[in-house]
This record gives sequence, C-alpha cells and structure tokens, in this order.
Amino acid sequence: MSPNEYNEDIFSLRERETIVTDIRSSYSFIFNQLVQIYKFHHQHEKISAKAEEVADAVETLHNEGKITDYLYENFKSCYSQYPTMLVGNLVKEKERVGADKQYERLKKLKGLLKLYIGDLSEEINDLIEEEFDAEKRSIIRKYFG
Repeated sequence: MSPNEYNEDIFSLRERETIVTDIRSSYSFIFNQLVQIYKFHHQHEKISAKAEEVADAVETLHNEGKITDYLYENFKSCYSQYPTMLVGNLVKEKERVGADKQYERLKKLKGLLKLYIGDLSEEINDLIEEEFDAEKRSIIRKYFG
C-alpha cells in the first residue's frame, strides 16, 4: 500500500465520520444567511433561524419578488432533505439501505448544500452592492443636487 492510498483511506474514513456534522453545519449556515436576507428586507420583524420560520420567510421573500425563482426552488430542494437529517431518520435509513448507500446520499446532499451556499453568497453580495450604490446616489444628490 502506497502512502497516498493510506492517506485516501484515512480521509475517506474521517469524512464518513464527520459528514452528518458537516451537513448540519451547512444547514445552520444557510438558515442564518436566509434570516439575514429576510432582516435586510424586513428590518423591524423578528425571526429566528428555526427551519420552519426560515421556510416561511423564504416563501414570503419569493412572493414579494425579493429573491429569484432559482434561489427559491433550490431552497425548496435543500429544505426537502432537512428532515432526513434527524437522528431517528438517519438510523432508520442506515438500517434500511445500508451504510454505503446512505453515505453516497449524504455526499450528494453535502454537495447540493455547498452549491446553495455559493448561490446565497452571490445573493448577499448583490444586496450589499445595491445598498452601496443607493447610498452613493443619495450622497451625490445631497451634496451636488
């Protein structure tokens, strides 16, 4: 066995051990970012990062035209997998399909969440740029208008 094969085996084992934690962390990050987007548009409303509240907030943002159909549909795809991450559901799935098939599904879910995090980053960046542009226009009007 070459050192590279040994390292790949260790990496794979480590990833199997941490994938559930990584996915839950990704969901937490996504929910917090969506809360921030919601607060940006609804500054006087209180909202927590609980999954159900975030789902309602995302639907509200979509209905108001504050987020794109693309971002909304991808959220629904990610959110539909959220219940599968509950401990009881993970145990049942592992018993039903086996550890290897479950791991493959979790790897795909982790990849999907990474893509969505990237989409959210772009959305937040766009919001910040719009806010800066509006502020610049306001300052220019104030001093030169």
